[in-house]
Amino acid sequence: MDSEILNCSEKTYMHRPPSSVEEVSTIVKILSASANSTFSIRSGGHSPNSGAANAKWGVTIDLRGLNSIDINSDIYNLQVGTGLTWNEVYQAVDGYDRVVIGGRTGSVGVGGLITGGGISAFSPVYGFARDNVLNMEVVLASGESVNANASHHADLFAALKGGQNNFGIYDISTVEEQLAAFTAFKNPANFDPFAEIKQSYLYYGAEDQGSVSNIMYYSNASAAMASLQRFTDIKPQALNTMRISNSTDFSAELTRYQPMDQYAVHATATFRVSPTILKKVYDAWNATNLSIAGDVLNLTSVLVYQSIPALQPASASPNSLGIPPDSHPERNQVLCLVSLYWPLEKDSQLVQQATQSIIRAVDALTAEEGVQVPYRYLNYAASWQSPIGSYGPASVEVLGVFRRNVPGGLKLFD
Repeated sequence: MDSEILNCSEKTYMHRPPSSVEEVSTIVKILSASANSTFSIRSGGHSPNSGAANAKWGVTIDLRGLNSIDINSDIYNLQVGTGLTWNEVYQAVDGYDRVVIGGRTGSVGVGGLITGGGISAFSPVYGFARDNVLNMEVVLASGESVNANASHHADLFAALKGGQNNFGIYDISTVEEQLAAFTAFKNPANFDPFAEIKQSYLYYGAEDQGSVSNIMYYSNASAAMASLQRFTDIKPQALNTMRISNSTDFSAELTRYQPMDQYAVHATATFRVSPTILKKVYDAWNATNLSIAGDVLNLTSVLVYQSIPALQPASASPNSLGIPPDSHPERNQVLCLVSLYWPLEKDSQLVQQATQSIIRAVDALTAEEGVQVPYRYLNYAASWQSPIGSYGPASVEVLGVFRRNVPGGLKLFD
């Protein structure tokens, strides 16, 4: 069973919370000495993939004790512990009238978001969160602690960076308008680097009803938000919290809407926009929901459309995502996320099969239109997907004890 209850632990033989790099090093040395040891590494524990943040009958290295924050206000950079959540980071920098390129949901951990890429409210301009990292302190399989950056251990630095608000809710009757608005938003001629939108379609099996939500950000308070108007003009609206505020406030708002204590699966696909593809994908997702809703108690299903972050200049530090540095995926590519939630373990196999069916349909539809893109965003990928394989053969391959002894997460050649 590949699903995990959100924010709940599997049975763990030992749960060891180190509070320093030295303690992490000691733990890794001990575990690495045994070829049969099983362990996982937890930052925020947000991933629903089994084993990603908890080792069943093994050791969980819980990094939430690495929670220091050091702010250099002279040059506007900061050093943060991997065990922090993004809401904790935002609270620390609010007083400096600055923002960090980090997660949109405050409860997500720093380490997991960055090593998976990291989508931010400011990604249309500043790219993935990992593109804004200057240095990572890393404990290797040998237990040695090294600093990885553009000058030292550059291959490791590239591999780490991708190896792992405003809110509106609308009536489901607005689906056609919503799809048209997002299609127009993704037209390269309409590209606005200050606008970031996460459009979600939700199906609630208990009520056999749905809704649409748009999480919208605009990072230039002095400019007119014309690119968002095509969304804000859609009526009726059940909720509208448009306002000017800071990242702490926005991330806390999104955290309140996160499902808790349920089984969950995420899966992802990427494709270029076309006049018809969003509706085709929506129809395939919706048809699958209806086909299993009668058999899965209190099913909740979500389809999300959003943009691929902008790539930073080729002169910036490298990463392992395999996206050509001279391309502009933020202008016309769509990152698709499918998330399903359910309360009973007995339904897990059926929901997993349904999720795979949705992704197969998305892949077939996008291939048929000639708009399919191989890239799979690691932080959204299901355990049965191969995001690292989608990066291409030129990506950095980091093998060793962490691939062999850490069964959770998503690996090379899976």
